[in-house]
Parts: sequence; structure tokens; C-alpha cells
Amino acid sequence: MGQSGSGKSTILRLILGILQPTAGEIFFEAVRDLAPEPRETSAGAHPHREWSISIPLCSVRRNVRDNVALPLRELTRRSTDEIDQIVDEKLALVGMLEAKWQMPSELSGGMRKRVSLARALVMDPELILFDEPTAGLDPVISSVIDELIVSLTEHSKVTSIIVTHELDSAFRIATRMAMLYHGKVIADAPPEQFKKLG
Repeated sequence: MGQSGSGKSTILRLILGILQPTAGEIFFEAVRDLAPEPRETSAGAHPHREWSISIPLCSVRRNVRDNVALPLRELTRRSTDEIDQIVDEKLALVGMLEAKWQMPSELSGGMRKRVSLARALVMDPELILFDEPTAGLDPVISSVIDELIVSLTEHSKVTSIIVTHELDSAFRIATRMAMLYHGKVIADAPPEQFKKLG
């Protein structure tokens, strides 16, 4: 959490390896550097499958199904039938299976967020990064997206790192919270303890 310009999105880019740190180190499961060199993988696997990021639909010319299927087509050797099965499973998880033939322009903001989450899940990541997942949504839809993130995190056994400036959302989702100020972590604690720091 933190104000605009405090470094929240920069931390996500550092975790993804898009940016390189000028100081310090990044560890995941006690292993340094979240952007390892490609290694041998089993058929259908991708060397960076442990991480995923929830991002907007990639193409307004592709329907929901094709947008969600894109990572599997580009990064694996799975058959069409396998891809269809995985896409249906992930869309069902986020309550969007019936919308799989719709175009992005036909979806509401909340529906697009759900599809974005389904696409982040298709590679079965261990870590999912969210950058302001409820930005631009009304309070009711925001709380629905928050509950969906919590439910999917528990169901899929993934770790979620979420950037937000919305305190209500942070307290609904978090098991641990960190506050950034001018690029430095000034508070880091579980939610209940975090409330007492104010």
C-alpha cells in the first residue's frame, strides 16, 4: 500500500524482472532472483510458470475464450482439447464460463477483471501479482473482486501480491500488509496489528 508514486508498481516490476534493482536482492522460496535462466521442463510446462500477473484482456479482437487461452497456446505444447478444458475450468472458477464467446467490449469492468484473473490462473502459477485490481470499480463490485481473489488464492494454493491504495480492499484481502513511503517500507505487519500502528 502507499500513495501514488511511492514505489508500489515498481516493486511488482522488480519481482517480475522487468526492472533490475539498483540495490538489494529479491528472493522467492529462499531462491534469489525471480527471473531465473530457462531450465529443462516437462512437456507442456513453461520455465516461468511459477509466476503470473493479472493484466487486462490482451486483444479487443479476441473473444473471452481466446484471450484466456493465449498463454497456453503461446507457452505450452498442450493439445486444443486440453486447452479448452483448462480454459473452461478457470472461467468457471471466476464465474465467467457462460461469457466465453463474448468480446471484451461486451463485458462490464467487473467482468473484465474476472476474465483477467482467469487468464492469470491458466498457467497454474505459484505467485500472482495484482496492480490495483479494483481500480475504477464501484464499492460493491470492488468487494466482490476482493472476495473472489481471497477465494481463488485459497482454492488454488497460490500466493498473491497485491498493490493497492484502497485501505478497505487491503484489509479485506491481506494476511500481511506493508506500507510504502518514498520507496521505503515504513510498516509491515498482519492486518490486525497493522490497524494498531495508525
